[in-house]
Amino acid sequence: MINILLCVDDTDDLTKAISTGKIAKYIQKGVKENKYGKCDDITRHQLFIHKDIKYTSHNSSMCFKAQINDENYQDVIDMAVDIVMKYKSDVADPGICVVNLDKLEDPQALIDYGFKCKSQVVTKDEAYALADKLGIYLTEHGGTGIGIIGALAGCGLRLSGEDGEFKINLDLEDVEISALQMKNTYKVDIIKTIDGKILKDDDIIRFESGKKKIVLKENKKVFFVKPLQDKYLACPKEQVRWIQENAKLINEFETKGKQCPNFEMDVEEELLVSGVSCINCIYRRWQPNSIECTKE
Repeated sequence: MINILLCVDDTDDLTKAISTGKIAKYIQKGVKENKYGKCDDITRHQLFIHKDIKYTSHNSSMCFKAQINDENYQDVIDMAVDIVMKYKSDVADPGICVVNLDKLEDPQALIDYGFKCKSQVVTKDEAYALADKLGIYLTEHGGTGIGIIGALAGCGLRLSGEDGEFKINLDLEDVEISALQMKNTYKVDIIKTIDGKILKDDDIIRFESGKKKIVLKENKKVFFVKPLQDKYLACPKEQVRWIQENAKLINEFETKGKQCPNFEMDVEEELLVSGVSCINCIYRRWQPNSIECTKE
């Protein structure tokens, strides 16, 4: 068996008649139906938002791991290309990346590239140069082909085990279940609060309206919650995404909150971490890469 990562990017348009996530699912389905191997769940990876980067709506790529029969490696690549070409939007700029993990000699270089694409503008030339150096399959399939940048980045971010949200449908709303039920039903490895407290199996999680996401952390499926009286409340997708992108700021905002004369604790259901922190302040307003204080 060959262990691979497969990632696609920039296959859709603003009409959303098709999405990159759906195309990744079609490829995943093809692997299973043709008995080419076994696939893990798809992850979505958020990339840099910048005026110099052309993207459809969110600038994210879709990646999955798979274990492929040795004799079907090229079949998987050919099938991925066929599916992208069949379903892609006419105005898209698709890219496909396939990494043979068993032959990847410098995984850290790929990981570093992935994280670079979350904070900097990267060119096609850079992507092709790294793919060539590492022996990675990377091809463009229409338009400007800039989707190769995100396709390669998605593989690096998935490989890191520290980025991405799983494309798993959590059909839970206005219900309460135990942490153990959550783990067993959705194959979650760890359920914890934003500041690191791991739930016990008999702890109760309340799900209210809105989308929730399981994320990739420490190469595990992790689900985030926040304290709510004697229970826990599932964190909304928007809060999880913010924490994913700004985890390094948590300690900074705790220090600033403790020093701030204007700090006032928000209502319980809006608290995201424990104790005094700008993140819990009633005067904070969420920004993509920080928090804005309405008292400053």
